[in-house]
Amino acid sequence: MNSSELVVALEEAALNGLPALQTEFYDGWIVRMSGGYSRRANCVVPLYGSTIPLQDKLVHCEAAYARATLPCIFKI
Repeated sequence: MNSSELVVALEEAALNGLPALQTEFYDGWIVRMSGGYSRRANCVVPLYGSTIPLQDKLVHCEAAYARATLPCIFKI
């Protein structure tokens, strides 16, 4: 397992350790919402490769969090 595969595997384990109430998989990004204060359970995780232009993805995520009345937070 190379270092990038290890990072993805560790991040997947961390995400599974604190599941969100609502999860959307959007072109390689994981959009997580739980309505609480935990940023890990209420953030966008850009974990996998993608094909949609970045600006379009940002607009999609910001709109999703606005509908849920949550701040749009990106885990980097």
